[in-house]
Amino acid sequence: MHLLLVHVLLFATTPLQTALTVALRSKFTNVSYEHNTDYFTRMKSWLTTEGYLNADVYVDRSLPPTMRTSITVQFQIENSRNYHTLFNYDVDTCQSVKSHTAGSLPSLWFRNVRKYGNLSAICPMKAGYYDLRNFHVEDKSIPVYLRPGNYRIQDTNYYGKNNAKARQRRLVSTIILQMQLY
Repeated sequence: MHLLLVHVLLFATTPLQTALTVALRSKFTNVSYEHNTDYFTRMKSWLTTEGYLNADVYVDRSLPPTMRTSITVQFQIENSRNYHTLFNYDVDTCQSVKSHTAGSLPSLWFRNVRKYGNLSAICPMKAGYYDLRNFHVEDKSIPVYLRPGNYRIQDTNYYGKNNAKARQRRLVSTIILQMQLY
């Protein structure tokens, strides 16, 4: 039931004004990443003192349209190093980029990322240089059901079948962001 509720909240096509509020602010507290050198010449990311994310990505060759993205959002349990998974979804990357439902939360987040960099809205991603400057989660894109605290967001891009064993997947890149909502 919990997963069904999260799915409905994430992919609902109702106007965002009813699902979002400006009550919380955010800042990134840590970033880590790994990438496959078959696809990327170089990848670098860092945080500003304000907790904004910057990244430089050099894509060595066009990424085929069969790439998938797995996103996991976790909440840190109070007084613990452990995290509780709030939701995890796995999508066809190109299909998601092309068919975001207007007004949905994933669409809002994708537009938020594109606002701070030159990430292409055309898929598959072509070889070239991409950047992100002073990216932050804008107040209006934080769902009301999230409470203040520490979060971890893991975005993994790969080739392979959904739910395939890890050794059958071919990693393209992974970025892990730790974020504080306050």
